[in-house]
Amino acid sequence: MGNFGASIEGLDAVRAKLGSLAGIFEWQLGNSLLAEGREILDAAKAAVPVDSGELRDSGSVSLLETNGSVLSVTVSFGEGRSAAYAAAVHETPSAYDPPSWKATPPHFSQGGPKYLERPLLAASNGMAERIAAKILPK
Repeated sequence: MGNFGASIEGLDAVRAKLGSLAGIFEWQLGNSLLAEGREILDAAKAAVPVDSGELRDSGSVSLLETNGSVLSVTVSFGEGRSAAYAAAVHETPSAYDPPSWKATPPHFSQGGPKYLERPLLAASNGMAERIAAKILPK
């Protein structure tokens, strides 16, 4: 029986190319995750109760964050003093309700509680597949 041997020349160049591809992959993954966050925010803004519009307008998607091997974005409503109000509206009826709501619970003519949770849960179905479709070659 004969022997077979193979060698690869330029392995350093191959490693460098693979390293640059990893960076491109991470960039595409991050952009896809940000796009998902924006879609969730859009759906949540359509579901948030509107009085003055301040709560709706406070919705935001964070910049992409990297922590070790974890990429993340945060979709949120309310900042600073309005954070408590955002939580109260999202969770009502709950312990977060202001005392005035206990006597007269709020009535929302548009949107209502769980304005962020419902769109997030809906988007979680198929999210991995949507992201994969955006970053993997067809």
